[in-house]
Amino acid sequence: MSEEQKTAHTPGPWRVGAAGPNECPTVGTQSGLMVAMVSHGEDHPTAANANLIAAAPDLLALAHRVCAHAEFQYAAAKSDNEADAATLLLIASRTAIAKAEGRS
Repeated sequence: MSEEQKTAHTPGPWRVGAAGPNECPTVGTQSGLMVAMVSHGEDHPTAANANLIAAAPDLLALAHRVCAHAEFQYAAAKSDNEADAATLLLIASRTAIAKAEGRS
């Protein structure tokens, strides 16, 4: 089973939906299940926050793909520079995945 198949979050895609209570932007599934409500205020970029939350499942899937590609690149590296670049991608993608999965 791949890492993407073991996901514990509500499957995507997610989208920014209608405003909820207090006119707070909501994020939910295509079928209408609300997964988040973004608080609003003068100092909060609510639309940008809602868009970022809505992109989370896609970004997590991308992080898994980047990680797999970096593992391949590391194994195929022909120089220390190539191995170092792949290692940086591995660290960044694994860190993002762990954060998204609540392991950091």
